[in-house]
Amino acid sequence: MSTKMKPPRWVVGCAVIGTAIHLTTAADFFANFSQPPAPDDWQIEGDPSLFDWNAAGHLDVTWDSSRTNSYFVHPLGMILGRDDDFKIAFDLTLKSISVGASPGKPDTFELAIGLINRADATSTNFFRGKGTGTVKNVFELDYFPDNGLGATVWPGVWSTNATLSYRDSNDYTLIPLPLSQVLHVEMTYTATNRTLRASIMAGGQTIGPINDLILSPTFTDYRVDSFAICSYSDAFTTGSLFATAEIDNVHLVTPPPSVENLLLVRTQNEWQLEFGSRTNWIYQAESTTDFDQWTSVGLTVEGTGEQLNLPAPTNEAFAFWRIRATRR
Repeated sequence: MSTKMKPPRWVVGCAVIGTAIHLTTAADFFANFSQPPAPDDWQIEGDPSLFDWNAAGHLDVTWDSSRTNSYFVHPLGMILGRDDDFKIAFDLTLKSISVGASPGKPDTFELAIGLINRADATSTNFFRGKGTGTVKNVFELDYFPDNGLGATVWPGVWSTNATLSYRDSNDYTLIPLPLSQVLHVEMTYTATNRTLRASIMAGGQTIGPINDLILSPTFTDYRVDSFAICSYSDAFTTGSLFATAEIDNVHLVTPPPSVENLLLVRTQNEWQLEFGSRTNWIYQAESTTDFDQWTSVGLTVEGTGEQLNLPAPTNEAFAFWRIRATRR
């Protein structure tokens, strides 16, 4: 029998996901930009002039491939992989869009919104136009304006080993996006069949069917940790893009965090750390007395999707505890 009670002064529990403390159970995020973006919710990487909050209640965005990689980023507070369901929705109003904006680069280039691994996307060797070998951990909706071959909507998914998921020409859809209309975009990924279903509506009506994207049988996995509006550099490619748009009503639905409801539980013989776990995660208890050096305690344990209990023994006069969660 276990009893939940106030811990003694020498042991305190906290939940740590990766290297960041995460104590919320929220898995549903919505932003309508009625107020300036809060720094805790949104950050900018790269050129800040490409993203501007409009007091009318939306975000003004410029995609300019002549500039460095730039992102308007919302951290998810978790890491998603191919075994996680998620949903992304937003309103997009294209104001202008053109290809060949950079001298000597007449081909089309992508306008991108989706999920990234922030560390990878901001590294010095990440070149979206170069593709294989430099781009990894991306799950985004790309739009390539027409330059003679047809405007294209293409959900692009890049693995941890920098490989694009590609099955056949059904991965993309030849369809133009209209200007000056509010387009409601939804992307729903279902892990059980590894399928992304996307829809684009204008005035409550679909602009046309968008092909489902099914991950390739040879595709490995990805690790993404942020939602981002992505203005990519056209370095190492023959295409370029300049576009302007309004973004509004961003809605993200993600799984619960990897550690939930952390408690200290007293059994007959010892204190334990009790928490809700998730599958495809590996857990280990860690302790410290100074927050500078952390010591692993006990064995690593596979998440089950149910409650887990890990021992919290100590010989110190006081100690602090955390749960380290690592994605498989």
